[in-house]
Amino acid sequence: MSFSGHAAKVLGTLGHDRRTYRLLRNSLVFVLSAIMHGVVSWRLGNQCAFDRHLSFWLLQPLAFVLEGLVTACWKRWKAWFLPGLETKTVARFETIIGYVWVIMWLFWCAPKGRLPILFCGRK
Repeated sequence: MSFSGHAAKVLGTLGHDRRTYRLLRNSLVFVLSAIMHGVVSWRLGNQCAFDRHLSFWLLQPLAFVLEGLVTACWKRWKAWFLPGLETKTVARFETIIGYVWVIMWLFWCAPKGRLPILFCGRK
């Protein structure tokens, strides 16, 4: 069974609306993944990488929660920020911002997720 399946089973007994359930399930998947990656790293003898794996995987839900909040605020306030612009122009702006966000996130997190032992000793 996948981590998503395990998370769904754990949360299945709790009553939540659809959006909250999805957020909790996705967050729990990353918590389970953090534990699994940390334990595997620890069992392989990479003691200092254990907390790096945990912090890396536990930051992932924070990123998608932050992205969701920014997106919700943007939907509400974009007419105020960009009054009178064509829909095409706003869509291009949103696409550019989306790509910049993804590229920035990948530049920050990819090395930490792929090579956590390199970051041992760094805070």
